[in-house]
Amino acid sequence: MNGLESGGTSPSGSGFRGGPAARFGSGLLDEVGGEVSGETGSEGTAHAAVDVLVIGGGIAGATLHYYLARSGVDSLLVDAGAEGASGASSVPAALLNPNRGRSGRSSLADQEGLAAFWRLVAELEAAGHEPGATRSGVLRVADNPRQARAWRRLPDTTWLEPGAVDPVYHAPFGAMLVERGGWVRPALLLGALEAGAAAAGGRTRRGIDVGGLSETVTGVSATIDGGAIVARKAVLCTGAATRPGLRQPAFETVWGEALVLSAPVAAPYPLAGAVVAAFGPVGPAGMAEVYVTGGHSAAPAPAWPHEQWSGPAPEGDGGAEGDGVAGVARPPHPLVSALAWQVPGVAGARVVRRWVGARAKRPSGEPVARRLTRNVHVLGALGGRGFLRAATLAEALGRRLVEELAR
Repeated sequence: MNGLESGGTSPSGSGFRGGPAARFGSGLLDEVGGEVSGETGSEGTAHAAVDVLVIGGGIAGATLHYYLARSGVDSLLVDAGAEGASGASSVPAALLNPNRGRSGRSSLADQEGLAAFWRLVAELEAAGHEPGATRSGVLRVADNPRQARAWRRLPDTTWLEPGAVDPVYHAPFGAMLVERGGWVRPALLLGALEAGAAAAGGRTRRGIDVGGLSETVTGVSATIDGGAIVARKAVLCTGAATRPGLRQPAFETVWGEALVLSAPVAAPYPLAGAVVAAFGPVGPAGMAEVYVTGGHSAAPAPAWPHEQWSGPAPEGDGGAEGDGVAGVARPPHPLVSALAWQVPGVAGARVVRRWVGARAKRPSGEPVARRLTRNVHVLGALGGRGFLRAATLAEALGRRLVEELAR
């Protein structure tokens, strides 16, 4: 899928039924007789009337909300989290790499997504916002001679023989440099998108849990605590989070794990592959923050008993769970061990923070941007392509919504 999927009104197995007063959840309003304007207190039934209600504040929802507000649409984003995005969009760092998979080839959709991402970053920076993105290039270390031979022939990349790779990396078979790639700190990007949307008139409300949707004669009604939000259009951007009252297509859930390390490493490029890593600047003490992600599976990663560090324990410290002996080496976290093969300097790095989260995907790996009913769309299943593809998908869906609102 290189753009929006056009959609019928009843995705297979989704349980959606189109038409006026279509019912999205149990125990909700069947029909709402018209729109209201303004906001009422907790005693009222309708809290707001907007053109587009965006449900979910991760990268998909935040990017769509920004494009809608920039286009002059009265857009309201609501998110259940009180302090920011959760799920996959709360990962400490994310790579921007179109050359994916063992083949290392890039699809046209991923290339276009990356170009759109950098245009979005430039736009946010020009408006005075800090999107937290670094166009550093991305390095992929070859696993074996066969992979190295295949990667040498790839277009739009630079092949580095083993002797040309920075010695901070262990690359006995060479590495591929994707110069147009980079990495981003999602918290900064989401903050910049929210600020950019607000500057254009878009509104964001946190701590709002949408319990269900009912299609109305003039749009949709979203049930929330104490009332409803009435909108002409609604877009579900809830990622892997599901609610009984928000019935949407079934996606696969993939769990991932990320660590923030403190290590004496000055690495110029983030790493892509089975283990993904990005490297912050080296501080005055010679230590840098290292962000490593991996361990993708169908179930959450088990609790790690030594989350505060791997390698030697600080003297006099009994361990994260009080289960160790001062000065006794702890077993390294599996992600640290995996990264240390490619970046030996992280061996023994201290684990500062651990993150576990889930993302939604389809078996094909392609995101979904489609209509579910007459007035409800879904933008999701971005999988590992959330930051790579959100800009193109959100901009295209935003244009479609603008056209629909003008009818």
